[in-house]
Amino acid sequence: MAASVFHARDRHRDDLDAAALIVEAQIVIGRRIEARSLIQSFESSEFDPNDPEEVQTVNDLGYEFAKKLHPNSDVLVITHIDGAGGNPHSHITVINHDNVTGRALQGNNMHWHVAKQNDELMRDYGLRVAARGSRNVD
Repeated sequence: MAASVFHARDRHRDDLDAAALIVEAQIVIGRRIEARSLIQSFESSEFDPNDPEEVQTVNDLGYEFAKKLHPNSDVLVITHIDGAGGNPHSHITVINHDNVTGRALQGNNMHWHVAKQNDELMRDYGLRVAARGSRNVD
């Protein structure tokens, strides 16, 4: 059975859902690139996909990762275990808007920078850092 965790959290707005974030990006921002998407995944040996608390931890790590990259943007993190290997993973969407400057996101989108930020977060929590170039698919 697939577990899902929905996490849309911001300092000022706890009532957002996925549709609201997309509509806001389209109406308020009106930018050609509305959002940035990332996937953060883990092996089932790191987090038990059958333990709701551990799946929630995966979701929290996704949120922390997104905010590390773009601290002033609204983010949506949806975590589930429905992949072929049943491994916990999060789909992360960051709205292309800095709530402090009112401008589009600047930087932090190059692969090497995203990977570096993720690796630092994994080390902070004592988790495994994937080797470069590996997909680590079961």
